[in-house]
Amino acid sequence: VGIRGGIYDGVVYKYGKVSLPEKENDDGTLQFKFEYDIVDANGLDKDFFRKDFFDLIGDILVDIIDEQMKEDNFEYTDN
Repeated sequence: VGIRGGIYDGVVYKYGKVSLPEKENDDGTLQFKFEYDIVDANGLDKDFFRKDFFDLIGDILVDIIDEQMKEDNFEYTDN
């Protein structure tokens, strides 16, 4: 996935294992767990990638899953 715009413009990353929770949190939200690798940091130092980056790619992952579910193109494997 490539990011366009903002402070992470030009960064390319890929998702690894994504885990969906079996039940909601007390506040009704779901907390995904996921792995990722930065493929191209676009010259940014490793220490530049902090919680805001993790939150951003988490939001992007939710959007990707939502789109795939709308298109009936979502696959889930229990590994």
